[in-house]
Amino acid sequence: MEWNKVKFIKITKKDFQTKGATGVEHQLFWEGTTPVDIYKPIVVFYDIDDVQIDSWAEINFKYYRGALKKETFHWTELPEI
Repeated sequence: MEWNKVKFIKITKKDFQTKGATGVEHQLFWEGTTPVDIYKPIVVFYDIDDVQIDSWAEINFKYYRGALKKETFHWTELPEI
């Protein structure tokens, strides 16, 4: 199981032009590895007592609703059984 660290960074329009169109609404840039399939369930580790099964799409919705708990977290794919 490989864990990936991701950090959400708000960026300026100038930074957006430099880093490319990989952010959300030109205000957010993902630093780190993100899932290829944004709708596939993943395990998200926010904190030692906060581990959730989510999708990347849901994480983005949480950001827009102001419900994203941390700007830096780890994620991994669900293991196949």
